[in-house]
Amino acid sequence: MKRILFLAVLFLGAASAHARDYNAYVLEAVKEMPDGGRYSKLEEATIALGKSIFNDRGWLKQNPLVASPVYCSGASYQAFIHVISRLQQEGSLRLSDEAVAGLLVHQQLDGTDTWGRWNSNGPGTSRLFYELGLGTNSMDWKDAKPGDFLKIFFNEHIGKLERGHSVVYLGSFRREGVDYFRYWSSDSPLGRGTHEMARSRAIRVIFSRLQHPEALNKIPSMPKSDAYLASMLTQASTLEEMQQKIGLR
Repeated sequence: MKRILFLAVLFLGAASAHARDYNAYVLEAVKEMPDGGRYSKLEEATIALGKSIFNDRGWLKQNPLVASPVYCSGASYQAFIHVISRLQQEGSLRLSDEAVAGLLVHQQLDGTDTWGRWNSNGPGTSRLFYELGLGTNSMDWKDAKPGDFLKIFFNEHIGKLERGHSVVYLGSFRREGVDYFRYWSSDSPLGRGTHEMARSRAIRVIFSRLQHPEALNKIPSMPKSDAYLASMLTQASTLEEMQQKIGLR
């Protein structure tokens, strides 16, 4: 009987760990990020982001103030890195040296390495989540939860002609009969901060929820470049193709 109870405790403990709420970590990361930093889409922003994130003897660390100026996907990646760094410091996440190195920013082309995937047009972040098994993706507002990473599409295009935004979703609300949502990202001209937007402006959305950060240890075995994401600079994708690439079909 004692052995059965012991095994039951182990099972419940494992289930609890499996169901850990990493969205709370993302929201805490947003709170701890400095506001401002200016907004820019120029190369200087990618260089600054690369300088802000570093490998300290196997520990992933960053100095967010160094990332100035910063564009939207750079800001959302900063929040992601903050979560991973904190989990390492708590001892709840162990990453190989190769995995830590694979999270650094070296001005990679879209679709290349972890950062190049995150920064890509189309479903960059959600494709990375599906490819590594980091968590789930959804295109339904009903599934959204504060702390999800969110890709907003401002037009119907996916890839070459798209207009998009990479943010952290903070929740929805209704005001004077209009549905809005809050998000954190870097917006022009001031940079990092919290903003509100009418849902009607978002033609299409993809929510990505971090559930298995330990899957980052798969980075060394991940192909150097994802051909689909790499093509998003010069080619268009269909909705059906995109859904297939992020595990929704």
